[in-house]
Formats: sequence, C-alpha cells, structure tokens
Amino acid sequence: MDRPVSHRIVILGGGYGGLNVALQLEGRLSRLRATDREILLVDRHGYHQHVILLHEVAANSITPRDATVPFSRLLRGKRIGFVRGEVAGVDLERRSAVVDGREIPYQHLVLALGSETDFFGIPGLRENSFTLKSVEDAVVIRDRVRRAFTLVRDASPEERRALLTFVVGGGGFTGVEMAGELADWLPELAEEHQIPRSEIRLALLEATDTILAGFGRRPTRIAREKLAAKGVELKTGAPVVTAEPGLVYLGSGETVPTRTLIWVGGVEAPPQLAQWGMRVGPRGRAVVNEFLQAADRPEVYVLGDSSLVIRPATGRPVPPSAQVALQQAECVADNVAADLGIGRHRRYELEPMGDVISLGRRDAVATFGPVLFDGYRARLLKESIALRYYHRIGGLALALEKLPSAWRATGFDPRLLLSGA
Repeated sequence: MDRPVSHRIVILGGGYGGLNVALQLEGRLSRLRATDREILLVDRHGYHQHVILLHEVAANSITPRDATVPFSRLLRGKRIGFVRGEVAGVDLERRSAVVDGREIPYQHLVLALGSETDFFGIPGLRENSFTLKSVEDAVVIRDRVRRAFTLVRDASPEERRALLTFVVGGGGFTGVEMAGELADWLPELAEEHQIPRSEIRLALLEATDTILAGFGRRPTRIAREKLAAKGVELKTGAPVVTAEPGLVYLGSGETVPTRTLIWVGGVEAPPQLAQWGMRVGPRGRAVVNEFLQAADRPEVYVLGDSSLVIRPATGRPVPPSAQVALQQAECVADNVAADLGIGRHRRYELEPMGDVISLGRRDAVATFGPVLFDGYRARLLKESIALRYYHRIGGLALALEKLPSAWRATGFDPRLLLSGA
C-alpha cells in the first residue's frame, strides 16, 4: 500500500461475492504485470465466513472455526490489500469510501455488502428474536439453546414450557435447515439434562401456504415428511404478527410461548445503499444493468444480496443465495478487467445449478433439473459442496483441513452410505 497507485479497485464486503471478485480479479490483473493497480478488500471481520454452514454452528454440529477462514490466510501471497473496519460512508461523486474514519479513494467500487434481516415491521420481532446472519449470531443461538436446558431446573411450569419450546420463523432454505439441525440436537440435550423428550417442542413457522417456496412440489413434500418425522411442528399460513418476551402471536390468533425465537423470515439490502445515493428497488436492493453496474454509475458494480437483478424469463428478481453471488462474482471480475483492457464485457445470466437442502445431520433432499434424491447421500453432497468451496478459495490444503468438521457435521458412517439411506 506504500507504492504509488494509479487505479484502485475497492471491494466493500468479504462474503461470497466480495472475496471471490477479489481473488478472480487478482488473477486477471496479473496479466498486466502493472504494480500501480491495487485491489483493496474491506470487511468488518478479520475472517471470511462460510454462511451456508451457520445453522450447523448454531446447532453445535461444528465449531465457529469450522465455518471461518482468516483473510490473512486466504490473501497470503496475493496482490490484494485488506482493511478491517466498518464502512461509514461512500461518496459517489468524489469516488471515495470512508472506513473507520479513513477516506479511501477509488476508481472502481464493488459493493458486496450482503443483506440484513427483514423484520417486516412486525412489532416486537426485532427485540425478541435471534437472527442468523453471522458466526457471532450462530454462537448466540447455540449458547441460548444450551442455557434453556439449565434454566428449567428452577422454572415455573409456564416458564418451563416456554424454555423448552424452540421456534424457527421462516420456512425458506435457512429456516428448514435450522429446524432440521435443531431436531437432531434437542433430543441429545434432553437426554443430557434428563428431561423427557415429550416436553421438547420445535416449531417451524411460515407465513405462506408452503415451506421452501420455489423448490418444487415433490422435494418440498419430502422435506415436510422428513421434518415431521423428526418431530418438527410445521405451521404454514402462520404469519407472526407480534412478538413479546416469551410469547409469539400468530395471525390465526394462536400464541406460542417460547424463549427461543430464531427469525430467518426474510432479508433486505443494507439501508446504506439508498443513503449513499444509489437507485434502489424492492427490499432496498440496488438497481443494476445487465453487466451488474449500478444505475448511472458505470464505475460501481453491485452483486449478491445487495443487487436487484430481474430475470427476463420470469420478470422476477434473482433470489439471494450463495451460488448466485459466486456466479455474479465471476461476471464482475470479468467486467472490471474489461474496463481495464483485459478481455470483453459480458452480461450476467443466472445459471441454475440445482439445490441441496439439509434436513439434519444425516438427511437432505437434492434436486438437479429433473434429478431428485434424498437421504444420507444427499446430506454428504451438501457437505461436499461446502468442501469444494473451501478448495476454490484456499486450495486442497484448506479443503483437507476442513474435512474432519464435515465428517462431524454428518456423523459420517460409511455403512449409511452403502445402505442407500
């Protein structure tokens, strides 16, 4: 950072999109052999987190370390600078970002800030629920669930019922995976604390008439059946209308006593995008063109959960997901490089690659076009995708280092694999 810099690319956010833009762009710019071009990655954490594993941390299947990698390791030996800090602002006219009081000028800006939890204006929900957007959130949930089992000793019958009732709000991918993971962990805690399993209640709430909207009728049915078999109460058409300490009110008039409400019912873009002068659409997501450039700002690229990309075939926004962020990262890296004279610009097009939804430690359902399968093999596939990502960002050494945690997360047993369970 002491060398003269004629062109700086600042990337705000070190999640799936931001990190992979940095890594891929560094490879493309290496062809220039120019020392006056700088890539600068900014993130509030000193580590990259594998978000698709957060529910496993929250349910004590893996440790926080298993779902994170220090940026110092990922960027070692690469021509990518790193600044740890909070982004205080962006001045689009002056082309500068402010990070912890330091002004950083840029020639290109990449916004990969992810998303925030959407509480939909529901009274009391923000104050009386736990979210799952970071490793820190996952640790809070894990510790809260553990503590609930210790607090029941001196609790009244009413309080005991609330302590032993666990509610996941939101029946999308994250909510289903969180419920499935808890369904495996809660019986273990009950046995450890000598509490009858019949006293444990785990409910999954979804405001619409189905969980896993857009996942397909058959795989959704399989997921419902498997969760129900684990003892998960599936409540669809059950919007949360109010939340109070220890009590959740549903639109049907039903109330659910709980001291552990995990809210994963939706996401919205960070409000800073609009505050900085970006043109935004639904859920506060930045409007971008087919090259993922911000409206009226060709030097600014936006990707991942922060961007609003409409699929021409459906007229609907591209859903926020890890695989979308990774695909968009490739597109942004290509286009920034093209701006600098390397290669050609290309339009972003979503390439569906299938989905795998875990339903606990030893179960999952997977779809790849017309192909559908479930059971333990699907669960191993889910973990293999996580390992493949580690290989992508850190090579074989990192993937091998994370392999034992993948086995722990699935209770790896070759006999289950051979049985076709």
